Amino acid sequence: MRALSWLLPLAACGEPHPCAGAAAPTDIESAVAHFADLPAPVDAACVVHSLARPLSVVASASVSSAQPAVGSEQPRIFIQSGPLTLALATAGDGAELLEFGEVYDDQRTRKAELVLPLSAPSVDDPFERVAHDTYGTTCAVCHDLQEDHPVRGTVSRAIRPESTTLLSISELADLPRDCGSVGCELMDALLSGPLVEGAFPDHWLTIRALNPQ
Repeated sequence: MRALSWLLPLAACGEPHPCAGAAAPTDIESAVAHFADLPAPVDAACVVHSLARPLSVVASASVSSAQPAVGSEQPRIFIQSGPLTLALATAGDGAELLEFGEVYDDQRTRKAELVLPLSAPSVDDPFERVAHDTYGTTCAVCHDLQEDHPVRGTVSRAIRPESTTLLSISELADLPRDCGSVGCELMDALLSGPLVEGAFPDHWLTIRALNPQ
């Protein structure tokens, strides 16, 4: 995949962002430990600034999620770091969440989430956040094949966005932004360094495939 290093509108001038770093966490525990070490409060922009470049990114306009996009101009952003994916939304109720998906086997991921902004989260916080007395986790409402993870949390079926909802990096760069909003700050952080087009495994199902009409 080719890094789009021309997407550098913010990196060439001014002071480095307080959260600037080059972290590349590959599991939920190391990601949480990293975010706990950043200057609080840690918002979505801080999360993005703290990660190693180039970022592997998938953007989706899908509204079929507990963290939905709000139309194609306010997408959901997936940042992939090896087997770990971080999901952030640029608008709506989902913009308050940092979601995690960590590959467990060929069709399941371990899932967790935290509420933004973060302030010294503990390693158990993201798993306790999704715990549910009836279903085991809130994730089980949409993701089947759920079972306990051998370390902590649970694993369940991974679901990928429909290909028709995906936006390219070039399309992301061209999106209009309401500056001063959380979504604008997130997009500015995202576009402040080189990006590559990420992808999900083709054999992962979509919501439509799981629930055909």
